[in-house]
Amino acid sequence: MLIDLLSTFWIIVIALILFVWLPICGIKADNDVIANSSFNENKIYKSWLLGLWIRNILLVTVGVLSLGYFNLINWLTLALLYLTCIAFNYLKSYGWKIDFFSQAIHNNIINLVDFLDRGILLTDVINKIGNNYRKIKQYSSDRLADLVSRRGILFLVLLTAVLGFTLLLRWEYPLAELRFSHPDNYNTLLITRQLLAKNYPSINYFPVIPSFATIISLLGSIEPMQAIRFFIPLLGIVLVISLGFTVRVFTNNAYSALTAMFTLGVYLFTLKISNLNIDWLNKIIESLNSSLVRQWTGNELELGTIFLLLGLGYCFAWDCEASSRHRSLQKTIGFKLNVVCSVILVGICAPPLLIIFAIASIGLIGDKRLTLTAITISWITLAIFAAMSQGKLIWLQSFLLTLPVALSIFAGLLFGFISDLAKTFSPKWGEVFCL
Repeated sequence: MLIDLLSTFWIIVIALILFVWLPICGIKADNDVIANSSFNENKIYKSWLLGLWIRNILLVTVGVLSLGYFNLINWLTLALLYLTCIAFNYLKSYGWKIDFFSQAIHNNIINLVDFLDRGILLTDVINKIGNNYRKIKQYSSDRLADLVSRRGILFLVLLTAVLGFTLLLRWEYPLAELRFSHPDNYNTLLITRQLLAKNYPSINYFPVIPSFATIISLLGSIEPMQAIRFFIPLLGIVLVISLGFTVRVFTNNAYSALTAMFTLGVYLFTLKISNLNIDWLNKIIESLNSSLVRQWTGNELELGTIFLLLGLGYCFAWDCEASSRHRSLQKTIGFKLNVVCSVILVGICAPPLLIIFAIASIGLIGDKRLTLTAITISWITLAIFAAMSQGKLIWLQSFLLTLPVALSIFAGLLFGFISDLAKTFSPKWGEVFCL
């Protein structure tokens, strides 16, 4: 158990570095995006960072898939790919001016040479670690205090409980069993080993999850089975967080987002009904119960759902109450490029889910909550059609397998509606009573 916990920690650290920190490493704030203490300004800045992350993660994904197709995947080519991504970010940050970029590289090289010339003293290392620890501690305490001041201590307690249960359910099986929780993961392991052996598999889809597992295995010196075993549950956590982010953006209600995260993270959609003669309803119940077994640690479909939720959240995150200068950012080429990148990522991982993007685009001219309602109703309707078709419409099966996501969004919307009614009678305690 101790070794598995250490492996889990190491894989999480490697995944955060490779798929979060490095894709946005080198990005500096643009002149038209300023991060300050204002809540609206911070929200705009975070949305801007999310868009750049979407763009860079597409670059990494396409790069790794291309390297795998030409049988060029190794630690050196992957390192060069990430260096290219960082250089691209630096160039954009400096307005595509090579002089500033070359000067930055020159300064970093001089600093590195000076550091190596002085040598490494143990006291310097300890002081550096202590300074970084104090900075991280101060930043975390400030963020925590800001969250408590805006949402209250009750929201923080409930959020911690939801994330704790989500983490427990996602990692309970991997820590207890060496075998995978879902048979699809063995196919993922096979494709990962083929990519590592420079033998691109003959499949009719893009192996995005195996390519991510290949990156972790090569750059983290981790056995592929262990990488898949502990990386895929991490996607389940990210899916729950992405759902909460999207519901928060559309409803502007943090407690609705918390409700949606609870329903998907703790998973309340299980039924056992005997002697039911409705075939399509039996199909839905069977799908929901099997989804509980996967615990949302599946393959490209779940990853495509994450990109779909983050893409929708990014498209609608620009608050209509923000200043006209910030609303103008939505019309820039960068914003449109990021939206296109999110659409491409969904198309690579789960093409049928592009229908949800098409439905959401109609709502760009309307109310955000109404748009989310239309998305949810369409999602559930398509899942019902998939159950009624009895497997004949293959492309609809994606909506049936991801039905818990749609039901979780519906739970968040329902909570928002009920809490709005309760707040008319008790503005202070209405939401708390509903929770």
